[in-house]
Amino acid sequence: MKKSEIEDLVIELILNTRKKTRRALGLIEISNKIEILRKEFGSLSLVARKIGISNEMVREFWRVRTLPEEVKEAIKKRKIDLVDTAYRLSLLNDSKRQIDLAKKIIEKELPSKDVREIVAILRLNPRISVNKAILKYKETKDIIRYKFIFPMKRLPKNLHEIDKQKLSQYIQKKIEQKLGFNSLIECSIYMDLIMLVFTDDGFYYLKNRARK
Repeated sequence: MKKSEIEDLVIELILNTRKKTRRALGLIEISNKIEILRKEFGSLSLVARKIGISNEMVREFWRVRTLPEEVKEAIKKRKIDLVDTAYRLSLLNDSKRQIDLAKKIIEKELPSKDVREIVAILRLNPRISVNKAILKYKETKDIIRYKFIFPMKRLPKNLHEIDKQKLSQYIQKKIEQKLGFNSLIECSIYMDLIMLVFTDDGFYYLKNRARK
C-alpha cells in the first residue's frame, strides 16, 4: 500500500474508534481495516499505537471479523452495533452458540452487561444451550455478587482464548471442591488478571475462613 493510503486508513480508524463519537463505519468495516493495517505494520499492538487506543480495544474490534457470516450480516445491518457485544460473541468457540445468542440479543434487545454475563455462563458450561444460559442468568441476576480481581503471575502473554477458558474452568472446579458448595458465579481471565465473582454465601464463608 502507498504511504498516503495507510495514513488515510489510520485517520479513518482514529475517527471511528473513539467512544465519544458516532461511528460512520460499521464494526465489520473497522475490523477489516484493522486487519489491513495489521498486515502492513506486522502486529495489532503497532496498530493500537498508531491509532491511539489500547491493545485490548484493538483486539476487540479485530475479533469481530472472526464471527460466522450470519452474525456478521446482522452486524453489517447494525442490529448488533456495540463492539463489546460483538467481542463477547467472538469469545464463544462454537459458531452455533454464537448465532443462537446473536439472535437472542436482537430479539430481546439484550444490553451489553447481560451479554457479558451470559457469555461467561456459556464459557464455563460448554454443554448447555443459549436458552438455558439465559435462564440461568435470570435466576442469578438479582443475587448479590462480590467481585475479586487478582494479578496472575507467569501467565504467557500469547495464551489462546480456548486455553484461558480451560484454565478458568479448572480454577472454578478447584475452588468449588475446596469450598464444598457452588458459590462461584464467574471465573474469567482477562490479559494477566483473573476475576472471581462469588455469591454472598461464598463471600462470607471465605471471610470467616480468613479470620481463622
